[in-house]
Parts: sequence; C-alpha cells; structure tokens
Amino acid sequence: LEYTHEFDLLEPLRSAIGASLVSSLMFNRFNVLVEGAADKPILEGAFEHLNSEFSKKVLINGSVAESNALLPRFYQNAHLPFIVFLDADSRGRELAKMLERMEIPQKKILNLKNILGEDARIFEKKDFELEDIVDFESYDKAVRLTYPNQSVDIPKDDENKPKRTKHYEERYRVVHGIGFSKRRVGETLKQMIRDGKC
Repeated sequence: LEYTHEFDLLEPLRSAIGASLVSSLMFNRFNVLVEGAADKPILEGAFEHLNSEFSKKVLINGSVAESNALLPRFYQNAHLPFIVFLDADSRGRELAKMLERMEIPQKKILNLKNILGEDARIFEKKDFELEDIVDFESYDKAVRLTYPNQSVDIPKDDENKPKRTKHYEERYRVVHGIGFSKRRVGETLKQMIRDGKC
C-alpha cells in the first residue's frame, strides 16, 4: 500500500497557537507572555493561589524566547492587553533589548528583579530565574515527584544559589544521561500549589 496522506508535523503547534489567540481575543481580559515554557505552569499556579477569581481573566502564554519575540509584536499590533515576563538573567536582558528594538513599550516588559523589588536583594547581584524564588525544599520535591525513579543528589548549601536548575540539568545529564525538563517540573509545582503542598 502506498500512503498518500501527508503528515503536517506543525499542526499541533498551529492548533495550540490558534486556540491561545482565540482565548486572548474572546475570553480573557489580560495576557502575560512568558520568557520560557517552564514559566507558564509556575505562574499559572501562583495566580490561582493568590487570586483564583482574577486568574480566570488572565491567559499566561508564551514562550517569548522560542518565538524570537514575535509573539509580543503580534499582541502589540493586534492591540491586545499584555505584558512580557522575563527572568533576571542574561537571556532576559537580551530579550528585553530585542523587544525594545521591536518597539514594544518598556512599561510592558517586566523583569523578575523589578517585580520583586526590595526582595530581590537576597540574590545580591547574581542572575536568577523564576524557579529560584520557589523555596528550595518545594522545588526539590517537585523534581523528585517528576523523576521518581531517577534521583540525583540535591545541591549543597553553598551550591543552593540562583539558577538552581543548572544543577539539575548537569546532574541529570551526568548521572542518567537524560535531559532535565524544567517544564515538567513546573507542571508538578503547579499541581503542588493547587494541592496546597507548596
């Protein structure tokens, strides 16, 4: 038998983007465009925990980094209400500059350090990302729940510094020969937040 059906490998992506845009245009009042896919579930959990009613009016979407910042340009040109959420690290700063070159207003670009304000002092002058503001025990528990049969050593106190995901990325590569999925751990964190275990 000869197969004449052509598979569209990008169809799931097109469908997801289409569904998000329909939601943006019709159902929610505001959009938060995140830097990376791993930020989405964590912020969703945080919004639900802090204000469940308001969270129903906000669509968290992204990722800005993977779309080469084209997603914010679309929202800007479509006159949709949005902000862009970026980590306080080198990639976040690069994306902020790219967005400014694309004429995205600075007031629509939020850096994690600016959001935290005075609380960002605990990170001194180091780069950090959203995962780093989750308490250490909760993040490690989420890692272990996500990878129940593939444990790694936890960071020592002197290693428990910003960008802790780097520790897990390195350990999973060395110990198990696999990639570490921040997105999967983010989904676990979201469920922990919903269940009141974080």
